[in-house]
Amino acid sequence: MAKIVKNNLGNFLVILIIFALVTGWIFSGWPQIWQKPPIPPEIQEAKAAPENMILLWDSDAAPPTGWTCISCAAGDSFYQVFPRGSNIYGSATSGAPTHIHTVSYVSCTSPGVYAYDDGGVEITHAARDHIHNTITSQTVSAASNDPPYRNLKFISTPATTTIPAGVIALFDTTSLPADWNLYTASDNYYLRGENNTTTGGLATHTHQVQVTTGGPDTTEGGLTASASRVTETHTHTGSATSSATANLPPYVVAVFAKASVNTSLPTGLISMFDADPDADWDVISTTTGAYYQKFIYASSTDPGLIGGNTTSTHDNLDIPLEASADTVADADAIPSNQTGTPLDHTHTMTVSFAATTTLPVYRDTIFAKYTPPAVSCTTPLTETIFPTLDNNDVYTSSPDATTTASTTNATGLTMKIYDVGGPDATGTPSLYKSTAPTDNIGSADASYADTATLVAGTEGYGIQATTTGPNLNIDPRFLWTGNNVGGLEASSTYAVTLASSSAAVADEVVTIIHKAAASATNVAGDYSDTITITCTVNP
Repeated sequence: MAKIVKNNLGNFLVILIIFALVTGWIFSGWPQIWQKPPIPPEIQEAKAAPENMILLWDSDAAPPTGWTCISCAAGDSFYQVFPRGSNIYGSATSGAPTHIHTVSYVSCTSPGVYAYDDGGVEITHAARDHIHNTITSQTVSAASNDPPYRNLKFISTPATTTIPAGVIALFDTTSLPADWNLYTASDNYYLRGENNTTTGGLATHTHQVQVTTGGPDTTEGGLTASASRVTETHTHTGSATSSATANLPPYVVAVFAKASVNTSLPTGLISMFDADPDADWDVISTTTGAYYQKFIYASSTDPGLIGGNTTSTHDNLDIPLEASADTVADADAIPSNQTGTPLDHTHTMTVSFAATTTLPVYRDTIFAKYTPPAVSCTTPLTETIFPTLDNNDVYTSSPDATTTASTTNATGLTMKIYDVGGPDATGTPSLYKSTAPTDNIGSADASYADTATLVAGTEGYGIQATTTGPNLNIDPRFLWTGNNVGGLEASSTYAVTLASSSAAVADEVVTIIHKAAASATNVAGDYSDTITITCTVNP
């Protein structure tokens, strides 16, 4: 009887056991051992979250079958929209395409020059040292909120077992899984949705600022005559361009990668979702997560780096104020004693900028990293052999088979078992003689009962199991001693539980004892069976 380990990766490891049996009531001797060559691992398959999974696409071709573009037309969720990490998916967009600032008075220069006669106090002049310390109106030009971006198509699917070739996803490392290559075309750009891959946005922005002042802060008297002067309530208007400030909304650096072939969902892939994903996904945009209220900045270096600001402001701005047009012709222009300020005087007003929100149009989006719980089942045994059987005893194979199970899943794992049986993979559970004349020894007995007590001279075949615990528990069907055994079921459709746990398991061992008995009517020859054990994480 031979035992071969096969890694048939789904989200489980498979143990393949082949039993070879020779019934010896006609002749004696050891049967020839048959051992298949090792079978290489298959690609791991994993189920995506039942919610809509959102990844990226840069091809002019239609999205893969089963995927829908949600940024390709006006009204789509991500059409000309930036994704921003959040613990809740946004039912509507937020942010704005542009912003302005409110400016406030900081200081103003004075003319410091006399212009009129102050003999007497018949009229009121703006004082020589007056300033304007109020703003009665202001105009600040709008500036774009869009940082430098590169568009990609956002595509979604409700469920998937593989990622199609050409799909682009995010990672937090440059050590990429097999079948994924760095996608550098978007490096040094923010991610935005559209129906193309064009770039846009600005690295910095400025504003054109125009202000009109209030009247002068101080006045003084002077003689009346017919010379022109600025009024004691005159104002000034001026304009200037602000300093440049970066367009840099809060960001987290992500590595972009493209699937080179149709491939399984790899551990570590970061996807967007429109609802909370299932337990195999670790949401990284919770209120304490790295992606919370962060826009996505693509870079093949420094993954995870964060920066940027929600608001922006500018350096204080000096605005030259032009000569006032508020004049009147009633002043004495022959100043024997000086008063007032010249008709053509000017000022420079300094203003400050209030910080304002500068977030572009975005949609709050859930970001999650695929981190399925680890699970493994391994066996060091390569073969186990029954002695030659006759109808005088119940026989046990040697050595016993052991399977070591581990999982980090908090709700534990389930270990199931089934066999191939005979006459084929859809046959009955049994030790099967495939050469003519064919025959089989049923499991657990000739009527294929769930359990049986094996008796010499009566055909039957089954297993017993024990475990080192403390978290793995053997199913009652196989929890026997003596000659009591649990029967197998044929094909994965009818797999039965061998052992299970409701908590994480660390290197706990299940020992399987194989027993068989033959009857006088069983045909002499070589009998075999293939047993498969699967380990899966519990939901």
